[in-house]
Parts: sequence; structure tokens; C-alpha cells
Amino acid sequence: MNRKDARALAKQILEETGSYTTVFAGPARTFGGKSPVAVVISRGLNLTMDAREEWTLSGDIQISIYVRCAPGEETTAEDRLDDLVRSAALALRDADFVQISSDATPESAPLRNIDSTFYRVERLSARMQSDEE
Repeated sequence: MNRKDARALAKQILEETGSYTTVFAGPARTFGGKSPVAVVISRGLNLTMDAREEWTLSGDIQISIYVRCAPGEETTAEDRLDDLVRSAALALRDADFVQISSDATPESAPLRNIDSTFYRVERLSARMQSDEE
């Protein structure tokens, strides 16, 4: 599966959870105050030789999950984000993504101000093996 198809599959999976107001397949500059929102983009391409000296191609995507975080609701936003990240990771696993990791360190997942609305964000990286070489 190529990255374009992996992005489309991830978008479909997230939409089918019914947990997001919007899932973007590509960069988004504005969310219109919606929450929660997911953004799916291409991340990287890997061409590696395995133990049998055969080349394997895999594509990485990144899913950023945004939850609105109003003043005084930081704990609620954090709990909601935890639930969304867990359910997204499990849904990706069930769709045969072979590697899924989360980046939730304070340096990379602070509050983000988008259109004067603050969001808590966490990123998932997911890898899909390709059936092409």
C-alpha cells in the first residue's frame, strides 16, 4: 500500500469511529473551532533490506489529534485526548498498520492556538507495509 492509500485508509478508519467532528486528509490551516479534529498527512518512506536480503518498502503517515482546551478544562481535554489516541491506535492496528507510536511529550504536544482557539494535540506515527517495490 502506498502512502496516498494509507492516508485514505486512516482517514476512513478515524471517520468510522464517529469520534471526530472532522478528519482532514492533508494539512489543515483552520478548524473553525471544531473539536475533536484529526489531520492525516504523509510522513516518510522507508526502503530496507530484510534478513533474506529482500527489499521492503513501507510508508509512514502522521495523524495529529486535536482537542479544544478551554481555560479550566485542561484535565478534561487531556482525558479526552488519551481516549482518542488509544482508540485511534487500536483501530489502526486492526487495519494492519504494522507500527504505531505516539508522541505526547510536553515539548511536542503543548497547547496550540489555532484561530484564537486553544487545542491540546498529540501525534501518532503509523507505518503500512507496501505490496509494491
